[in-house]
Amino acid sequence: MKTLLITLILAVFSVFCNQLQAQSFKGYYKSRSYKASKINNGPALEIGGQTNRSIRGWKTGWNVDVAWSNKFRVGYFRTAGRTQSEQAQSSEQGVEFSFMFNSNGKVAFGPQMRFTVTDKRFVSLIPMVQSRVSISSKLAIKGGVGMSDRYPIFDMGMVVRLK
Repeated sequence: MKTLLITLILAVFSVFCNQLQAQSFKGYYKSRSYKASKINNGPALEIGGQTNRSIRGWKTGWNVDVAWSNKFRVGYFRTAGRTQSEQAQSSEQGVEFSFMFNSNGKVAFGPQMRFTVTDKRFVSLIPMVQSRVSISSKLAIKGGVGMSDRYPIFDMGMVVRLK
């Protein structure tokens, strides 16, 4: 699991470093032409894998999102994993709503609300702040931070956009 975490961190770091440019004869800090707003605008289906870490332990799973535009997404997720205390199988499933700011570029961030059912018994509402980095027009990395029961939750994953 540590290898997966280190690989994801290195992937995000390499995406940010890829945007750095040196001064050249073409002009100062010439920006690349990336038209994410024209490529990704409109409704689309997104499928991906995700993992999250909370006080209840690591959980991995999948999610399916419907992106109505670059800014608004509604999705279903399901994660499962072992808990910290009892080594019993624990699962979460629910619906997530997210609204992204700065959705015209490669990096977008915004609030996310998750309605979660844990172990088919407990219902919770988890507010989060999520960020997305578009690697290409079809591939993105996402990560988020939230609070549940006054404890932090960390979420990360990779998404493939189907159109």
